Amino acid sequence: MFMTKHRQVQQFHFVPPRGWMNDPNGLIYHKGKYHVFYQHNPMANEFGHISWGHAVSGDLFNWEHLPVAIPATANSMIYSGCVVFDKSNTLSHPDGPCLVALFTEHLGDQYEYVERVAIATSRDDGLTWDIDVKQRLAHLNEKDFRDPKVFWYRPEQKWVLVMALPKKHQILFYESSDLKNWSQTGSFTAPFPRGQFWECPDLFPLNDENGQVHWVLSLSGANPDEKTWGMFYFVGDFNGLEFTTEIPYQWLDHGHDYYAGITFEGLKDRVMLAWSGNWAYAQKLPSCNRKSMMAFPRRLSLRQGQINQEPYTAHPLSSSKTIKLIFEGKVNQQIEINLNQLKITICPEGITLDRSASTCFRKFKEHQKLKYEISVRDAQIFQADSIVEIFINHGAFCITERY
Repeated sequence: MFMTKHRQVQQFHFVPPRGWMNDPNGLIYHKGKYHVFYQHNPMANEFGHISWGHAVSGDLFNWEHLPVAIPATANSMIYSGCVVFDKSNTLSHPDGPCLVALFTEHLGDQYEYVERVAIATSRDDGLTWDIDVKQRLAHLNEKDFRDPKVFWYRPEQKWVLVMALPKKHQILFYESSDLKNWSQTGSFTAPFPRGQFWECPDLFPLNDENGQVHWVLSLSGANPDEKTWGMFYFVGDFNGLEFTTEIPYQWLDHGHDYYAGITFEGLKDRVMLAWSGNWAYAQKLPSCNRKSMMAFPRRLSLRQGQINQEPYTAHPLSSSKTIKLIFEGKVNQQIEINLNQLKITICPEGITLDRSASTCFRKFKEHQKLKYEISVRDAQIFQADSIVEIFINHGAFCITERY
């Protein structure tokens, strides 16, 4: 029923060997390998029967596709979650330290359902998983309760769990000593943005240009156009119990095809991987692998109070024939770039993308001509697999667009 082990394939934009893919899950660098789990329908190229797909790579370019890691069942789908390495065996696993997955168990159909956090362990570095049939974390009053992200909080030697109440635009924080028994410690909300759900939270520290540590809470739900889907974040402080900030939210990516990004565990750098898709049209695109792709992994840094991003890979970008750096340098005048189905116009006052010639977007007129008014000093523009990723002003302003 499910895919078998595949040979290695080269992909800068990660694509499953078949079927549908959306959110990345369980990102972890473990024993010299990057592990990517992901929301996956191995049976069709559309949303449904969601399981956890799995692939590994040594350089985020050469990928080995593995069998489905955690399959859906007759009455449940396996929604987003995370993977950690329980180095100190706080879980008291009889076989010692192991990988631990915490994921959203979505029980029921589209309308009558409940969501809760389930746990699974792997003794073979993520190839197979044993699901704890007894251990669950649920919210007594909310059916939408999903997307667990767990990390080890070293100052207090404990695990921290970040959860989303999507429809209430609220993030909950929990603590645990053993990854099984959780106590809520705090919550966070803000008046804006409220256009879509708040989901797929991630919480992590970043040093600024002066070496000072700040905490970043990243979320998915709204897009800058307030009509479609995208990512945003808050910069603030985390005291081990809850996240606080007095700084308004900022957009992580200003394009229409960057969603559900989370960061890798086990790396010194803070590296994010996101789905290059938008729920406004993702399922309506032509039925091919282009329907389901990830954006480039990105290294995150903090400068002048905002996240800056740059492409991240252990494989040199310049050595690949599958990716093109179509522009790099100062922007002192208007520059026009024609990619057949996409036209890019960039100048010091902003950038415009016209994808009206795209065969994929001919039915989506409201998403064909995209204009960004911003002061542009310099830019990097990468193109591969019918995706452009644009890094303006050394990655202070990013745009990801499919075409």
